[in-house]
Amino acid sequence: MARIRRLLAERNLRLDQYLDLKKLSYDTGVSTETVAALLAGRATAESRETDTREIARHRFRFLHATRTGPTGDPYTAREIADAINVTREWVRLLLGKDQKKIPSLEVAKPLARFFGEEITFLTDTASEALNKQLHRIVESLESPSSTDPMERLISEYGLQGVSARSTDLTDRQKHVLAGMIMGMITSNDAEGRG
Repeated sequence: MARIRRLLAERNLRLDQYLDLKKLSYDTGVSTETVAALLAGRATAESRETDTREIARHRFRFLHATRTGPTGDPYTAREIADAINVTREWVRLLLGKDQKKIPSLEVAKPLARFFGEEITFLTDTASEALNKQLHRIVESLESPSSTDPMERLISEYGLQGVSARSTDLTDRQKHVLAGMIMGMITSNDAEGRG
C-alpha cells in the first residue's frame, strides 16, 4: 500500500480513484467487506478460508451473481451447463444452498473460462486475489498503459498531473481531453522551434 500511495502522490492522483472497493471486489471475486478489511490489515472469515474447493464454490456464485450474458441477463443454469459439459442439475445444486456441492478442479477450469477468467480467479485465497490486483495497479502506475490517455499524457510529456473538474470522466471524455492537451503541447513545441 505504501508503494501505491507513493506512486499516486508522485502523479497527483487520489487513492480512491485506484482503490475503488466495488471494482476491486468485481476484479477479485472477494466481497467488498473483505477487500476493505484486508486493505486495513484486518482478517475476515472469507479471508481466512484456505480450502480451494470451498473458495471455488463461493467464487462461482460470485461470478454468477456479477456477470451477465450478451442480453444483460444473468446466465441460466442451462447456458452454463451446456458450455462446460455438465448437467443443469449440477449447476443448480452448485448455485443453490447445497453446502456439499463443490466444483472439482477439472470442472473449475472450463467454468472460469466460460466467465472469461483464469482458473486462479476461482482458486486464489482472498489475500492472493487482492494482492494480484494491487500488483496490477502498481504496474499500471509505474508504466501507464497506452489505453489510458491521461496516464499516457502524464508519462510521455512529464506532466505533474491532469486536473479536470469532474473525476468521473468517461473513456470518450478522457480521449477528447487528452487530444486537446496533446494539441496544445505539440502546438507550443512547434511555436518554440519556429
